Amino acid sequence: MVKPMPPKGSARAEALSNAEIEKATRFLAVGDIPRAAAVLDELQRKVQGDPRLYLLAMQIAELSGRPEAALEAAQLAVKSAPKWPIAAMELAMCLGRQNRFQEAVMEAERAISLAPDDPHLRNGIVQIAHRSGLVAIAVKHLHRLIELTHPANDRFKAMLARNLTALGRPSEALPIFSELIAAKPNDSSLREGRALAAQAAGDAALACGDWSFLCEQDPDNEGFRFALAAAQGNPPATRPAAVMRVLFDEMAEVYDQRMVRQLGYQLPKVVADWILSEHPDRKLNILDIGCGTGLLGVCLGRLDGALIGVDISPRMIEQAHRHGLYDRFHTVDLLDALRDTPADTFDLVAALDVFSYVGDLTQAVLDAARILKADGTLVLSCERTGEGEPPLTLRANGRYAHQQTAVQVALEVAGFSSVSVRDCVLHKEQGQPVDGFWIVARKA
Repeated sequence: MVKPMPPKGSARAEALSNAEIEKATRFLAVGDIPRAAAVLDELQRKVQGDPRLYLLAMQIAELSGRPEAALEAAQLAVKSAPKWPIAAMELAMCLGRQNRFQEAVMEAERAISLAPDDPHLRNGIVQIAHRSGLVAIAVKHLHRLIELTHPANDRFKAMLARNLTALGRPSEALPIFSELIAAKPNDSSLREGRALAAQAAGDAALACGDWSFLCEQDPDNEGFRFALAAAQGNPPATRPAAVMRVLFDEMAEVYDQRMVRQLGYQLPKVVADWILSEHPDRKLNILDIGCGTGLLGVCLGRLDGALIGVDISPRMIEQAHRHGLYDRFHTVDLLDALRDTPADTFDLVAALDVFSYVGDLTQAVLDAARILKADGTLVLSCERTGEGEPPLTLRANGRYAHQQTAVQVALEVAGFSSVSVRDCVLHKEQGQPVDGFWIVARKA
């Protein structure tokens, strides 16, 4: 995309027309990086210091897989035109794509301060906020973005409604969804958004109506059928694997940033420290089911044994693979992986923050006991049910909670002779601690 001319006073900004730069952007649009780079070299020989050329260099570097060079080019664009809001926003977006969210938000806010009524800049900070999981920031700017883009702003209204639901304010989201659905009654995305908001607000009738509509539109969609059953008061004991694959593929790239830095997820570090205290020689074979981005492996470091990762999400495994710590990965449903693994294979099986998404763990712990060697260990974590809740509870946020006693009984039935429970805060949700526990169970 060609950037508009920066303000007068930028270093030799007037020397190049947008048309000259557009030639390179056309090559980038079709993935022809070498020819785009050749055009950039030609223009840089003609003019030095044009911030648009730095932004073009940033795009070429990103597409070439050189993030450090991209960031340097974006910073040079800002340095050469410090009052040009587009350069500031492009730097912010570049920082955001590299998961440097705090810096990205600060630079995006600076860009908006230079041009408060530019909807493109507001949209930029909303994109950064969504990527970083800073939903409150997105809501703040979406309100103004909707004002700036009236009346063609249905897309931003839908974003606002979804964000309000995520912030725990579904009653504010529902009228927005209903207004949009009145104009587009067959829009499945809007129906799904309203169903989730209704569920969070405790309006089961409205949620059931929308999930039923979606099931009629797409009867093969496992996620819709799962959600309808839950809304009807008959929550399935296990979430479909296909639903989990989509969920975790979407969050893979920013999972570590959100879970560890924003939500305070420390369990992999706690469990890794315990494992190494029990096995200081690091001589053991571990199966990490639901390995995600490989946080447990990062906290463990190199083992004198095998570390095998299993996850349903290919994109999560891509992230885990980058650490170079796992010996092998299997992209399969973890229940299938446990079932198909030979007996007496592993010294330790870990399942951290897994059953909050999977649900029923009865068969999983039976198979875990089978594949563990004698005196092997299963380490798992669960979100704790509240007083008066069923032993297995599907919460409105889509996570399962487990009754501690019921989990202990399941482990004893599976053949674990020693079951030790430790209380913990799993993470934070909307600023509040999520109560949970993790268990060390030893095979007889």
